[in-house]
Amino acid sequence: MGKIIRATELLLKPPSPKDIIRVTFAVTYRCNSKCIICNIWERGNDEDKAELSIDEIKSFFSNNPLLKSLKKINITGGEPFIRKDLAEMTIFFLKEFRSVDIDLQTNGLSTSLIVNTIKTILEQTESSKLNLSISLDALGPLNDEIRGIKGAYDRTIKTIEALIGFKERLNLSISFTLTPLNFREIEKVKEYAESLGMGFFLQFVQQSSIYFVNRDKEFLWDNEKLNEVFRVLSRLTEDASMEKGIQKKLSAARNRFFLEKSIEYQKKPRRMIPCFSGSHSLFLDPLGNVYPCIMLDKCFGNIRENDFSRFWLEEEAEKVRTFIKENRCHCWMQCEAHLNIQRSLKSIIGMIKK
Repeated sequence: MGKIIRATELLLKPPSPKDIIRVTFAVTYRCNSKCIICNIWERGNDEDKAELSIDEIKSFFSNNPLLKSLKKINITGGEPFIRKDLAEMTIFFLKEFRSVDIDLQTNGLSTSLIVNTIKTILEQTESSKLNLSISLDALGPLNDEIRGIKGAYDRTIKTIEALIGFKERLNLSISFTLTPLNFREIEKVKEYAESLGMGFFLQFVQQSSIYFVNRDKEFLWDNEKLNEVFRVLSRLTEDASMEKGIQKKLSAARNRFFLEKSIEYQKKPRRMIPCFSGSHSLFLDPLGNVYPCIMLDKCFGNIRENDFSRFWLEEEAEKVRTFIKENRCHCWMQCEAHLNIQRSLKSIIGMIKK
């Protein structure tokens, strides 16, 4: 147990807005999918000209002392690979933050563009801190239905197969968005990922007014479906305790905890554990607006219009953090939940004991 505590010592420090460790950055809202589970692709049509430029991005990340402790940058969209400067941007992050994990997300539809971009990044960097997750929500036509694009499944599979050759330097995984439509596809997609030596991550579909812009959509779960999902997830995570090594054991147990609580949240939405979004992490949108996370519609300010260090630490920002601390919002989103789980000693001990 002592080794586990030491391994998580940094994350167990009291979170501070002066010590930001994670940035989720939507580099564009443009998207070549038309997913039925979100409306990001609709908003991207009008906002591409106002996106932060590569110079603005470099200036923000390189000139901010509050970002000196970063441990992860999550690059998302829209479809990030639509940005022509994505390779330059990612290379900058890898060189500027050499010890930081860089996460890239893609729907996998544009095989040549994605492969060529990854090639460029790997040719110009030495880091192995690059993670790429590819969205796949079913094996076959159901994936096309969810993604809203005919032939999406075949194109995504083509991209996955083309990227396998980069596995030595690229951490590849499949990202599965769980809905009432595709919950019986979980095991099939996970087995496919494992057959290729790829990671597999699962997240219940979420609703957000500032990111997914999908409050108009309904995702109705009944107890029968959720109980079936629970049985599947229990089978998929039952071997977590067999992992060797502190970090692998901790990661597997944390993932199991997240998935178990995901079921609970669907049955009774509520704050599951203390949340520190807006203190140890932030969400930066394509236009330069800064939020605590992708779920809470409370903007701290805009990095184009004001000095980040000033508005991030001012009194109005503290009011947002108080709002969060008082449990006046809740969600169970992977990007924030995993970080908050690591802040909870009680949760960590419980995960390891299971």
